[in-house]
Amino acid sequence: MNRKSGGRTAAVIGAMLAGAAVAQAAEATFEASVWSKYIWRGQVYTDDAVLQPSLGVSTDFGLGFNAWMNMDLTDVNSTPENSTQGYPGEIDFTIYYGLPLEGVLQAEIGAATYVIAEPASAAGTTADCYLKLSLDPSKAGDSWAAALPSPFATAYYEFLEIDDFYFSFGLEKSFGLSETVSLGLAANVGYGLKDYNAFFFDATDVVAEGEVYDGAEQDAFNDLNVSAELAWQVTEKVTLSLLGQYTALIEDPVQSSAELIFGDDSWFIGGVKAAWAF
Repeated sequence: MNRKSGGRTAAVIGAMLAGAAVAQAAEATFEASVWSKYIWRGQVYTDDAVLQPSLGVSTDFGLGFNAWMNMDLTDVNSTPENSTQGYPGEIDFTIYYGLPLEGVLQAEIGAATYVIAEPASAAGTTADCYLKLSLDPSKAGDSWAAALPSPFATAYYEFLEIDDFYFSFGLEKSFGLSETVSLGLAANVGYGLKDYNAFFFDATDVVAEGEVYDGAEQDAFNDLNVSAELAWQVTEKVTLSLLGQYTALIEDPVQSSAELIFGDDSWFIGGVKAAWAF
């Protein structure tokens, strides 16, 4: 795993855009999640408990902003010289715009920057822009299609440290179990092009001396994710949730590289979340 060092320019731009979004805010939501591990696109960044707070702001004309942070709750990423427990290990900024389309087709464009301090092997700054297309069956009216899951496809273009694409394809559906309890289910699979895979899944540094390793520089499927969220609407503005997710790397050379880097290629993680809308 390798995120090379980069400048902080993208983070500064993200903060400036945050101010613009907040100034026009229609709604805001603060969330705080505790997870048993931190795994992103099949990459293990913290192999123990983490706290992940975030602030999302959306406007009535489609513009939105999100600030997200990961904090280790244990010393799993600490070194004798540097304790990481209780300190921000990653801060991400995302700005997006939902295109004003009519009907079931939805489209969103956005950009994000990821500023990583820990673990040290992943430290640096990366950034991407994306286009997400989805279908909203609820807008199909009285048609039978209104009960179907919502499919989506997202293309991410990594541009700060590399010039390549990662794609995500999936389905999501929410079910109302009662007036105050709902169940959200989602599944997606990721596909990375060769430069993306070579950058994020390079296991050269952990290969034993004399062992043959051909690298991860091939187009391949990356991560398969299946997730569930059981949410309880405590009040009009407060929601509590139980979270679960299964992640697996599904195709070589990414799968075999992940085994070398992380010691495994599949994980189940759980968590809890509190959300406050204001």
